[in-house]
Amino acid sequence: MNNLSALITELCPNGVEYVPLWSVTIWDKRFNSVDRIKQPTAITYPYLLAADLFAMQQENGDVFLLSTGEQTGWTTEEIAGKYLCTGEVVTMPWGKTRPVEDCAKYYRGKFVTADNRIMTSNNTSVLDNKYLYYWFISVGKVVDTFYRGSGIQHPDMAKVLDLQIPIPPLEIQHEIVRILDTFTELTAELTAELTAELTAELTARKQQYAYYRDKLLTFESRTTWHSLDDLIISLNTGLNPRQFFKLNTEDAHNYYVTIREIQNGTIVISDKTDKINDEALQLCNNRSHLEVGDVLFSGTGTIGETAVITEPPTNWNIKEGVYVIKPRKDRLNSRYLMYILRTDAMRAAISKKVAGGTVKSIPMGEMRKLQIPVPTLDVQNRLVTVLDNFDAICSDLNIGLPAEIEARKKQYEFYRDQLLTFAAQDEIVLTDRQTDRQTDRQTDRQTDEYNALIRLCQYVFGYVTLEISDICNISRGKVISKTDIMEQVGTYPVYSSQTENNGELGKIDSYMFDGEYVTWTTDGANAGTVFYRYGKFNITNVCGLLSVMDSSVLLEKYLFYFLQKNAGKYVNAGMGNPKLMSNVMASIKIDIPSLSEQKRIIAILDHFSTLCTDLTSGLPAEIEARQKQYEYYRDNLLSFTPAD
Repeated sequence: MNNLSALITELCPNGVEYVPLWSVTIWDKRFNSVDRIKQPTAITYPYLLAADLFAMQQENGDVFLLSTGEQTGWTTEEIAGKYLCTGEVVTMPWGKTRPVEDCAKYYRGKFVTADNRIMTSNNTSVLDNKYLYYWFISVGKVVDTFYRGSGIQHPDMAKVLDLQIPIPPLEIQHEIVRILDTFTELTAELTAELTAELTAELTARKQQYAYYRDKLLTFESRTTWHSLDDLIISLNTGLNPRQFFKLNTEDAHNYYVTIREIQNGTIVISDKTDKINDEALQLCNNRSHLEVGDVLFSGTGTIGETAVITEPPTNWNIKEGVYVIKPRKDRLNSRYLMYILRTDAMRAAISKKVAGGTVKSIPMGEMRKLQIPVPTLDVQNRLVTVLDNFDAICSDLNIGLPAEIEARKKQYEFYRDQLLTFAAQDEIVLTDRQTDRQTDRQTDRQTDEYNALIRLCQYVFGYVTLEISDICNISRGKVISKTDIMEQVGTYPVYSSQTENNGELGKIDSYMFDGEYVTWTTDGANAGTVFYRYGKFNITNVCGLLSVMDSSVLLEKYLFYFLQKNAGKYVNAGMGNPKLMSNVMASIKIDIPSLSEQKRIIAILDHFSTLCTDLTSGLPAEIEARQKQYEYYRDNLLSFTPAD
């Protein structure tokens, strides 16, 4: 039983007394809506408006500025003057725009107050002020319902003072305060830590996103490249207002989009966006012909900002320095083009085409010449899905912190309310601080970027091409002689460079490997011969071994079939001793499709392998039968009846 539970059991065996709030507190004024008997006295605190309160602010002051909002500060006794107050108080705002729970405050010491309603215990041997504060914010949602009015709301103080507050013995109040102070400290600490972590995480995610984006959009020779001009219907710009119309006229209610409004792949209209009238909008439309699916590209000043139009542009158009690109939908996904134009490689290519002095721009003719990699539309669509998801993840991180803090806050509120609820509960569960930190802070933020990239490429392109060393650990066997085999007779096979009997040289009483592997012959006449191995076995020094690093990316059996077909191409037959050494094996490139496709290929080839094996064992019998048939016919054909 924890300390608080023990105290409750000892001091409150029959429960806790509840009393009306007015009976245990003194307030800063007598309220007209409250019976006088409930407020025999009051403590008056002079207050200031928020603007006047913070006009007193001094860096090194020791008098707290007790505001009704989130802003805090300090001043000096000299500046505070007649507004200086001293005491241990709990406040609620007289006029509020936020929940009571967020703006109620506790303070002990010297202060100057804004327009708060201030309460304090009328007997601290009965009611601890810090306990009063924690209890008050625990009923904050109830207190919120006592406020009325639109905009700034004001409370019905009669209802506030009639609230029922539990009054356990002072020892219990102090223990509850201690626990909740610890939680408050921890929550503040976590908020600061989470803010720092989120900033770092956001930076890392953006870097990771850029890495994946550029890797996914880096194409090998198997992807065709075309000039932008071959892939689009048209390339236009917006209209220059200096020659044709004026901005921000009295009748202007449409928006004139510049580079400033092109943000993170979308058009962001703000109060700083220039406006144009209907006539100017029509002139711009006649020039740019904006439509859903068009790609916007900033071609002047800050070159390379991109966005895709996703909704009909009914009330806006673009300036002259913004290009509008209309892709041919049968060849180019608009969002794919946007992502391609964002890559480092494409930005570098664009920078080489930029012209101009103070204000740089890329000429329309040069823009048309840009070389764009064009995979199939299916591949483009999958690329867009992946990159859109990465965009969303980065955006979600910007709201991740508030969500995390809110979750932490709810946890705190849960424990607070549990501590302040004295209904027939024999046991109150507390959380050890250290355990809580370890449990709640444990998140797995480590990812294998390389394998993730492989899987992304498999999804997008249907396969990924890697060198063997990128996906396999490579090793060799050791010298095992025939004498060793004779002296260490056992059940575990020893595989050598030979190909007869599946390469088995004999069996010994120990094994080097246990699992699923691919082996190959490194030296001799059989160099480059590949075997699929499963179970416990040994290999000699003229055998290499491949161990797949991640079976969620590459299956051993698929690797076997691939190398069975291709390994022989890399055998060096020089000097009369063919070799396929580990360094050469490491450099062999392998096309790796998705896991499901690998399994499909394996199933087909396993089936054919079985058929071939059956034929190999059946052929001698078939030949013998055919030989006998041949001999029969041969003998009959050559058996002549002698003439009489």
